[in-house]
Amino acid sequence: MDRFIHLPEFGVIVCKQCQYAVLPSNINTHFAADPHKLEVEERRKIIQEVATVDGLIVDEEMLRQSEFLFPAGTTKPIEGLAAPKRGALQCMFQTGGQVCRYICGTIRTMRAHCTKAHQWNSTQRGGRPKKDSESISHTPWRTNVSCQRFFVQGVKSNYFEVQAPDPQIRSRAQIKSRIDQFKAAKQEIEKAFQAAEEKERRRKEGLCGYCGEKGHYAANCPKSSKTKETKARATATIEAVSDHSDIEDDQENASDA
Repeated sequence: MDRFIHLPEFGVIVCKQCQYAVLPSNINTHFAADPHKLEVEERRKIIQEVATVDGLIVDEEMLRQSEFLFPAGTTKPIEGLAAPKRGALQCMFQTGGQVCRYICGTIRTMRAHCTKAHQWNSTQRGGRPKKDSESISHTPWRTNVSCQRFFVQGVKSNYFEVQAPDPQIRSRAQIKSRIDQFKAAKQEIEKAFQAAEEKERRRKEGLCGYCGEKGHYAANCPKSSKTKETKARATATIEAVSDHSDIEDDQENASDA
């Protein structure tokens, strides 16, 4: 599949361009909208191709009923999904003997979650937190959490924790980008060397530096746009002088008459 990355362990496919999972039932809508805007026939081909993949969660109802297994917090970032968000918050309340895995990006949202889901009573009643109240050791959440998610909305669109990416370890996309940049730079250098060598060869052989032919130099090359412009201006000047001379001759003849 050219447009998807298949993650069989999760039963989903991830759009390579958007970097989030797309259900097969939503493929037509997904590729009809920005940034894809594909034609109907091309969308139909993608749907037919995806239909041959076994083990996929097909639609939202199936996703809702499935026991979708989110990765453990010790999992490395999942290749294909958008790069992990950093600095998130994770709820630390325990429910049924397990830690709540709710993750969000702001303290306000986390406070609302803890109050509604866990009946947490905050000692801070609005305004800027005091130094002695709701310190990190008393808040029921963790900070500086790195997280990803499969879906951007709807069922199972919540974030899950992953390991913080090592800044010294580049992703495949970053490595490919660096390789492409290196190849482009190498091509530019090779072109520059080739141009310099060709220029030197033409100089030694007495050839035109512009077109490479004999009998003239680049300054007066007939194929050069500058030469053509110079000739055009010269021609225009000659014609203007000629017209002026004709007018003066006509005036002199008229006065003689």
